Amino acid sequence: MKNFYLPLLCCLATINSLAQRNFVPGAVAVPQRDSLKGFIDFRNWTSTPNEIRFKSTENGEITTYTPNQISGFALHSDGDVVYVTKHVLLDVTPYIVSSTQSVTQPQTELLDSTVFIQQLVAGAYNLYTYTDRHQRIHFMYNAPGGDILELKYIKTMVPSPDGGKIYEKKEYREQLTSLFKDEGKIARQARGVDYRDEDLIALFVAYQHAKAPGTEVLVKTKKKQPIYFGIVAGPAFNSYNWKGGEQYMLHGKYSSSVNPIAGVFVDIPLGGATRQWSMYNELLYKTYSTHASMDINALLAGDIATFKFSYLQLNVMAQYIYPKGVVKPFVHVGMGNAIIVKTTTNDYFDASRPEHREAFAEPRKLEQLLVGGIGVRADRFQLEVRGSTSTGWIDIMSASMPVNSLQIIAGVRF
Repeated sequence: MKNFYLPLLCCLATINSLAQRNFVPGAVAVPQRDSLKGFIDFRNWTSTPNEIRFKSTENGEITTYTPNQISGFALHSDGDVVYVTKHVLLDVTPYIVSSTQSVTQPQTELLDSTVFIQQLVAGAYNLYTYTDRHQRIHFMYNAPGGDILELKYIKTMVPSPDGGKIYEKKEYREQLTSLFKDEGKIARQARGVDYRDEDLIALFVAYQHAKAPGTEVLVKTKKKQPIYFGIVAGPAFNSYNWKGGEQYMLHGKYSSSVNPIAGVFVDIPLGGATRQWSMYNELLYKTYSTHASMDINALLAGDIATFKFSYLQLNVMAQYIYPKGVVKPFVHVGMGNAIIVKTTTNDYFDASRPEHREAFAEPRKLEQLLVGGIGVRADRFQLEVRGSTSTGWIDIMSASMPVNSLQIIAGVRF
């Protein structure tokens, strides 16, 4: 056990160190001063940050800024992403769209505060976006120098005989139709525009071009749909359960084992306002090790079978994460496929001779698994308890030896 936990701790310490290297080129706008150029700690925010960390040089001291201290900031990696400081009044009541939830209206929750908002278009009218702590996405606009106004959109459940239906109130379309009423074509487009940044950006840009052909419209680079990469590692508690084939020479009670499991993952959030669902894929390296005495069969007393295999495993899972709170619970459900990449031990000791020979001539090379787990995520760190059951490596008609595994997996995303 000591030999296992030492490399695991070293692995986690290494990925924790790497996780801190997240500063990208940027600048902050300080009132009554020139912009400060340097590096901003960008953390692939799924909700708009309420503070940022800044340093003027790569090795400089870190300063934390809130919206009340600066006029905004810009990230210069992969195009400009600009956030400005504005006072907003937003309805941040969480969406209720799951039919498994009670069809009741949540208590209205308002955000009346000075915050960072991302600027998407600067022109005759400015377009902004803000993602609240429930991962609900909001769009806002103003005339240059004017108050920020929310483009209102509500999605919830309403009672119905079959349990509930999704209701959408698209008041933003009426707002935009009125806003662009002096340009008939643009106003007509506004009546059917979707509540998505690409569509709204195109509408605001079209209006600017209609009002002032040839003028430049400043369109800020939209932050791309985040794709998260990370590293995971932890112990796997494996049990090997022989089934059937009582007369077969490998029939026995196999020992359990604790083996390391480690690898990389990619987390791809799916579309939607809350980003609660994602495709979560892992590439893992793992080992199995077990042995059994054949004493169950008196004719084989003293014989011992020993196996140790190394696998490369690909998991494809659906992930649901509850969006509220600093510590967010999540669930994984999916399937895996693992292939043997190394056979360390495949040995049968025949005590009657005595001699060693190959225990199983043709182990199943491809193992198939059902995988599920529950865990929690806090910022960039996650911890999960996961279970899996697999086909194992015994591939004969009369017997099988599925492998059941309970894993405790820690991870860090970049």
